[in-house]
Amino acid sequence: DVHVDYHVSQLNPKDILEILLGNASSRLPHVIRSDADDNIFFFWSGHGLPGEMCWYDDRVGITKENLEKCLFQMEQSKKYRKLIGCFETCFSGGVAVAADNHKGMLFFTAANANETSKADVYNYDWEIWMSNRFTATLQDCMINTPSLSFAYLYDRLFQSTVASHVCVFGQRGFGSLYESNMKEILN
Repeated sequence: DVHVDYHVSQLNPKDILEILLGNASSRLPHVIRSDADDNIFFFWSGHGLPGEMCWYDDRVGITKENLEKCLFQMEQSKKYRKLIGCFETCFSGGVAVAADNHKGMLFFTAANANETSKADVYNYDWEIWMSNRFTATLQDCMINTPSLSFAYLYDRLFQSTVASHVCVFGQRGFGSLYESNMKEILN
């Protein structure tokens, strides 16, 4: 019963950034129409290469540089109150570092800039690897303990994610990780 605005096959990496910026067009009528009072949660799961979150077979996905440009525009245009990003890709730390030096942004990654992220959640019915422990733990915390502070969320993600190092970016411009939580963002 979920309404889907776009299927992944209809979009490209630039479209995702345009949606975040709120730049509607005839091709992208559904965008995030936000202002300085809105919180945004941005989740990305997929494949990554050093410095890039991949998109199908396209050579260029979302890079640190194009995400950084988007985040700067969002900050300048006051498109958010707080922006939380959670990225489950190999080498995701190399892209999420774009959140550093921005106010009100906090990004968590399943891997640092120099390592892969290992899938460990397997669906036996579909015979496919679904995700890794980072996403399973994130979902569990969002559903069962949304008032868990971001500091403790990081700790839970760090302890449960196997074979890669969970990282957090943007904490200097975000404020206390002990005083904010996912419930604040999702309400």
